[in-house]
Amino acid sequence: MNCKDCNGTGKYVGLTKTEPCRSCGGSGLISTKPVGETMGVVTNSEHLVRKVIRIKAEDSPNVRYGLAQKAKGITPTNEIIVPGVRTYAEYVELRATKDTVWQCVALDADWYEGAENLLYPPEWLNYAETVADKLEGQNRIAESMGIDPGEGVASTVWCIVDRLGLMHLLSSKTPDTSTIPAQTIALLNTFGLSPKKCYFDRGGGGKQHADRLRALGYEVNTVAFGESIVQEPKYGMSRVPERMELKEEAYTYKNRRAEMYGILSMTLDPQFDANGENPKKEITFGLPRRYSELRRQLAPVPKWYDEEGRLFLPPKQHKPGGVTEQKTKTMIDLVGCSPDEADALVLAVYGLQTKPQITAGRGF
Repeated sequence: MNCKDCNGTGKYVGLTKTEPCRSCGGSGLISTKPVGETMGVVTNSEHLVRKVIRIKAEDSPNVRYGLAQKAKGITPTNEIIVPGVRTYAEYVELRATKDTVWQCVALDADWYEGAENLLYPPEWLNYAETVADKLEGQNRIAESMGIDPGEGVASTVWCIVDRLGLMHLLSSKTPDTSTIPAQTIALLNTFGLSPKKCYFDRGGGGKQHADRLRALGYEVNTVAFGESIVQEPKYGMSRVPERMELKEEAYTYKNRRAEMYGILSMTLDPQFDANGENPKKEITFGLPRRYSELRRQLAPVPKWYDEEGRLFLPPKQHKPGGVTEQKTKTMIDLVGCSPDEADALVLAVYGLQTKPQITAGRGF
């Protein structure tokens, strides 16, 4: 098979000269013949051994050339030595904009181990509580509500936020699920919130509750946690910037659950606010200390990336008959219960950044 380090050319292109590729010895190929003993694993001639090769971003000839120019004090020209592999300009941008976990996996071709593999580090949660302390007593206007409906013995959670933080969280057992629409209306009236800024989890009966509210004239929204990143329903042609932003989101998150939890992570990051901007100001997003169960559910959520560099999260629960793999711990496994309060919060924060798309009678 072709050597990926040199793209099958057998050559390493340096700044001043061309040398044989060190990975394949200049042949342009990597052998797949039995190798007897590889990386401490003894084999026999009846089995092929696949050698694990780490291909880092710095192994791209384009990146190597740019780094060599920089080392010699020359302004990198971003020349394309080998088309189709990472460019130096891309490398520099990713080093400047991506977090250390993503860089370790996608640029350094390694597994990341450390405290920073949490989506909500303890320092961020501590700071969010400090922010909430400073907001106590201030007059605030509700901007979005997230609802994670429960069935049977499960709790239904209503979460109300503005751009400064969490304002109100209500968790209640709802064995009689017919009370959920009435409680939702009561909270909308209490906080003066538009139904168009109300977001139900579509599962767990959420769609049925939303349909009932729409029949009463409350045009609420539903969101499916497991859906792919697709454009919300709207009329007319979408503008080019909107389509480009959607494409970028699809390359950043594996599904809607990952997107919403990722948005909350950026919102809680002390260097960003709820608009995703970096205003360098003290107040970001507050989480009151009294909601200790919410913090407990957020604290163990991991930051995982797939092979394409997209953020993904564990599934909420195991699917019947599903195959358990190394990274298929569920959210329930990590939290110890269903993360209902966390789900309601990410729905509400998602609503801060999403334009209402519901139109009467359409049933979206």
